[in-house]
Amino acid sequence: MGEFTPNQVALIFYMQIPCDLSYDKDPVKWQSLYSNNCVRDQIYDAGFVCDMVIDQGNTFNKDIRNAQLAQYNFILVVGEKEATNKTANVRTRDNKVHGEFSIDDIVQKFVKFDTTKAADAEENFD
Repeated sequence: MGEFTPNQVALIFYMQIPCDLSYDKDPVKWQSLYSNNCVRDQIYDAGFVCDMVIDQGNTFNKDIRNAQLAQYNFILVVGEKEATNKTANVRTRDNKVHGEFSIDDIVQKFVKFDTTKAADAEENFD
């Protein structure tokens, strides 16, 4: 991606997934887990690096802060609402919140930034 760092996209999953079989009865949790894997796969298949941030007991804000400190260009946040809508909330490492976009729109923007070698992709995401 043009002027991007090696850490291109962090995908933050901000919904607790229990480590037992009880969540097989909760379709929203399965949908959210499935959605996150699909989001990561779509971005990866388009040729971009997308790392999933799995909750290690950190707060949501701590996960975002860690992604910023790791210099991820874009931080995609997916929770129950976004999983249902097949979207992600887009943030940048400078803590600017760009809002909710469909995954297809996000991938198209990444491809455009890569094609044009946009140095200001983070500022001009909208």
